Amino acid sequence: MDAMKIRSVSFASWCANHADDHAAASFRELYPWEVFGQLDYSSDVTNVAQYVQQGAESFVATVRDEFTGKNGRPNFLVHLKSTAAGRSRWEHRHWDDLFQLVATESGDFITLFTKKDDPSKVALRRFMGGSLASLEQSRSLPLSGLLFRSLIAYAAEDIFGPLKSASATRRKGDAAASDAFRFEPFLARANDVWILYSFTEEKAHRLGLRHAGAARSIVVIYCHPTFTKHHRCQDVSVRVLSLSEFLNLGSAAVRAKYLGQARFLINHLKTGDEADLIGSEADLHERLLRGKATRGEIFTSELREAKAGLGWLISTVGEAAYVLACANLLNAALNRNLHLYSGALRLEKNVYSFKAQLSRVVEQVVDLETDEVEVYVPGEGLTYARVRGVQFSFHAVPGSARMDAYASTDRNRPQTWSGLRLQPMAPAVLAWARAVLTEESMKIGPAGPRPLEAPRDARTLR
Repeated sequence: MDAMKIRSVSFASWCANHADDHAAASFRELYPWEVFGQLDYSSDVTNVAQYVQQGAESFVATVRDEFTGKNGRPNFLVHLKSTAAGRSRWEHRHWDDLFQLVATESGDFITLFTKKDDPSKVALRRFMGGSLASLEQSRSLPLSGLLFRSLIAYAAEDIFGPLKSASATRRKGDAAASDAFRFEPFLARANDVWILYSFTEEKAHRLGLRHAGAARSIVVIYCHPTFTKHHRCQDVSVRVLSLSEFLNLGSAAVRAKYLGQARFLINHLKTGDEADLIGSEADLHERLLRGKATRGEIFTSELREAKAGLGWLISTVGEAAYVLACANLLNAALNRNLHLYSGALRLEKNVYSFKAQLSRVVEQVVDLETDEVEVYVPGEGLTYARVRGVQFSFHAVPGSARMDAYASTDRNRPQTWSGLRLQPMAPAVLAWARAVLTEESMKIGPAGPRPLEAPRDARTLR
């Protein structure tokens, strides 16, 4: 018997057969469509393994059953399993799932879905619910992209209120909006607010430069910071923000709700928590002050997290601990005498004006006015900051009018150095600060799973 192919198996065909606002579109886009288009669906290959190679990814597909659905159309149950080696494992989504394909009697594609809950939907539910460790086994770049877009969409609604998908508006034939949305931002409110994104900081700035002036306010969000020189968008209509800085636009409850997910994305879908750096805030605090931290090496994921975290807004004790710990880790990585960072990233201190950012951080810390946080500015660029008994010290911090004013008040109480060097223990300090922030966030408000609808037209961005 000749091979039986199903015609036009593609995501584009799926979109043409479904409503523009279909809730599953974002999940369907991740399917390996070309594989299903190459399969033989004739009855004589039922339960026979078919092998398909797509670049570095290998697929084994088995058509397990063919039956006529209630609407009289042919249905096929296909088990699909994929394998990839080395770096390709991160670049490709892993599949080991049973799919159902529906076609017309003449062999034209209609739809495709998984028999059980879509694995991408399950992953998104776990991600938004904070069950991050459960996702590490299925980590991949396509999944990371879905979660990144979804986090932006959910947080943007919490921050800005209801927004529309620009491309969906165009598809619905809104002529008045066609010009406003010709650049297809991810989310938008007419020409008032545009939300765009790019995974890396450098590309986010390029996106800002390309679309500057197209809307009154454009926010471009990135996940991974860039540590080398690159073009920066300085247009007054554009704000290029890290995930952390983007969440700063919301309330303390919004920041608490999404911080863990943002960190997980920055770390390539890894929690990054090793056994010696896990514990309650009290346990980590005791081990830190006793100098019992067992790892000094700084990982690239921690470096990315620290650079993003340095832009975090400080309005609580936990946020002060976290941002100061990020600054301490960056300082440690830049300290060539310590040899704590040996990763692939090239560190150029002047690129991200570390000390200038640190000056802004200290200004926010002194505004807290709480007994759990003390700041001492003795002058000549030296600054001490103590949070829950953990003392940070920084040299060559640029002065400012606000810091000069603080230095002349009675709140600027003298501190002597504790003798505990935090830079050699930078990862442990960051782990303790995360614990402070996590325990604090539980008091601010629940970060449990929100109702899961479709990610806000996540398929509109490539």
